[in-house]
Amino acid sequence: MHGATKYITRHGKRIEVVELNPGIALRKVRKADGAFAVIPLKNAALAAKAMKAPALLVYVDMMYRAWKAKGRPFNMPNGWLKRYGVDRKIKSRTLRNLEKVGLISIDRRNRKTPRITLVGP
Repeated sequence: MHGATKYITRHGKRIEVVELNPGIALRKVRKADGAFAVIPLKNAALAAKAMKAPALLVYVDMMYRAWKAKGRPFNMPNGWLKRYGVDRKIKSRTLRNLEKVGLISIDRRNRKTPRITLVGP
């Protein structure tokens, strides 16, 4: 590690100081708006049921599938949601609303599960 030589004065004496540059970047501070929470899907299902908010469960399932797909488009079947009491019509309405606000784009295929792509922030 090489650095520049500088001098400082302490208690009336001149002291040679070598500034070291370790080449390590400082850690970035995360902002609160980028925060996230990790919750088990089963707990999310129970919470959505307790709050009578099945659309929330559709969103949580969609975000889980998006994470697994690593940025690629993914399918959104009804099976898992149906197990937790979410009707396919609720799923369809929720996805349509998310598409309207620009968070996702949907590739609707005739008589097949929709293919979702995350678009928004």
